[in-house]
Amino acid sequence: MSRTVAVFDWDGVVIDSSTAHERSWQALACEESLPLPADHFKRGFGKRNEVIIPEILGWSKEPAEIRRLSEKKEAAYRTIARSGHIRLLPGARELTQSLAERGIPCVIGTSTHKANLALAFEMFGLEHLFQGAIASEDVTRGKP
Repeated sequence: MSRTVAVFDWDGVVIDSSTAHERSWQALACEESLPLPADHFKRGFGKRNEVIIPEILGWSKEPAEIRRLSEKKEAAYRTIARSGHIRLLPGARELTQSLAERGIPCVIGTSTHKANLALAFEMFGLEHLFQGAIASEDVTRGKP
């Protein structure tokens, strides 16, 4: 028996978080006195920090340092997001509610961090609309 499930990407599909992500990279680079290439955001959008930091930014190849920088970046993101720099995209709530009413479960597949999902769920009251999520911490290799 087959079952229909709706799988959503997160950033750019359910929420617009681009401003908060870009500002968090800028804040981290400033705080750590690290260079930030002009095209870094476009090249890194949708990728995991574990790829962005060593391959796009060239900041470090050491796993412990990559983890440290990633954690600082995501903490900065959540601070910026809480100040109103993320928004629910038009139609996202209506679509997921409509699917739920039809008995179609909605899940998320994203390269964002679970704490970022939890924050947006709380900010926009979305937790009841999604039955699960695969996030950055759940995979060893992200999307292409």
